[in-house]
Amino acid sequence: MTKNEFHQRFQRLSTAAELVFLLLILYTVIQTAITIYFMVAPPDASYSSGAGTQDWLTLVYSLFFAAIVVVVMVLVMLLLRSIRRGDTPFTRSNVLRLRWIGWLLVAFEILQRLLARLFWAVASGRVQEGETVSYYFYSNGGMILMVGLAVLGISLVFEYGVGLQQLDDETL
Repeated sequence: MTKNEFHQRFQRLSTAAELVFLLLILYTVIQTAITIYFMVAPPDASYSSGAGTQDWLTLVYSLFFAAIVVVVMVLVMLLLRSIRRGDTPFTRSNVLRLRWIGWLLVAFEILQRLLARLFWAVASGRVQEGETVSYYFYSNGGMILMVGLAVLGISLVFEYGVGLQQLDDETL
């Protein structure tokens, strides 16, 4: 495969990936809007004060999750677009995008756990005898943290690539 053929193939694949990311962003925004609607809608008479608090904490968590997901997807789209338009993926801006993605994923995992603890602290103090607590938070056992650390590692590889690219450009 020649360099030109490879570049054309990558352009097609990155365009398709951008479209997928746009659809995922749209899905996330719609899902978040639906969550907001149902959380903000007036509660029916069967809700207790604990359930209302749980709903608001779940809403905060959902907004937090959606914001990070959308930002990460936009950064990935920008990364793909940058690579598609240029001759090399090894640019300083791509290194920064990868670092942002990595740190956002690491922060998400840490903040997710803190929000879950806050949820339980608030919800447990408001539960009446005989009531139950609904728990809407999802834990993935630290997988997002590991992915975030892996992306940070990949950003170091890209940073090394930037240095090699500069040496190559100076040699020519």
